[in-house]
Amino acid sequence: MTPKVPSYNLEAERALLAILLTVPELPRVRAEVAAIVEPSDFSPQGRALYEAIQGQNGAAVDVITTCAYLQERGELERAGGEDWLFKLASKVPEFHLAKNHAQIIAGLGEKRRRHEKAEAAARAILEGREGDAQRVLDSLRADEQPPAGWPWRTLANAYEPRPARQWLVSGLLPIPSVTTAFGLPGGLKTMLLQDLAACVAGGRPWLAPLPDAGKVAPFQVEQAPVLWVDVDNGLDRCERRFAALGRAHELPEDAPLAYVSFPTPPFIAQDAGSVELVLEAIGRAKDAGRVYQEVIEDVADHVRQRSADITVEYDDEGEVLEDA
Repeated sequence: MTPKVPSYNLEAERALLAILLTVPELPRVRAEVAAIVEPSDFSPQGRALYEAIQGQNGAAVDVITTCAYLQERGELERAGGEDWLFKLASKVPEFHLAKNHAQIIAGLGEKRRRHEKAEAAARAILEGREGDAQRVLDSLRADEQPPAGWPWRTLANAYEPRPARQWLVSGLLPIPSVTTAFGLPGGLKTMLLQDLAACVAGGRPWLAPLPDAGKVAPFQVEQAPVLWVDVDNGLDRCERRFAALGRAHELPEDAPLAYVSFPTPPFIAQDAGSVELVLEAIGRAKDAGRVYQEVIEDVADHVRQRSADITVEYDDEGEVLEDA
């Protein structure tokens, strides 16, 4: 019985190609995909489109440039045609799955290549070409070698000199770091982090103690530019809060604080493509350097000591009315 040749996963191909068509300014995503898959991993139609996307020499790529690229080379119909490409590009891309889709496609491609090698070895044996068969079998065995193990480290590594730790917020947020914040609904999580963003942008101490808090000191802050990515409250509420907090901390209009509300494409922290978008946004912004996303940090122990039960009210112009 002849073994079945591994098929193509057309859904994974379409999902990956849709991502590559709708992130025109993310060469890093294309590079990461190219490190995983080969053109031969795709179906004939998918290969034509993939080669057109990757063949545009690192330029910004979208469905229009890709159609033009294919048209010039007489391969537009081979890649599915203009209507199909625009339909594909209309899909909402799931950036965080690009690597997964690429691995599925590459895995099937590798199985097909191994199947071809096995068939070549079988033919060589049947035809009495033992040397050729042995070379093919050796190639198959080489492909089965396990990947390198974990990068073990020892106390020798731990004892190596390293620079002193730097803090964005003393004792709480080191530089560099990725910090996830969380807490119960209605617990002033977003307000606390927006206040933190304002304090970092202005170089102000964060969470000054209440009058009856004794000798508790505020968090010392290293001034740095801030980019706030809002995926929760919307532009109106975001601006009202920043207006209130900025005025409360007496920040000038040119304080290095920038914000964006519900960006398109959406920001997904675990997706390399989304992170690339944020990095590009920082690069375009004159003063942007630190990133805060609308995620909530568990700072309950510190908050209870400094600002328990604080609520901030502000009017329609963003003015702080009362601290309670």
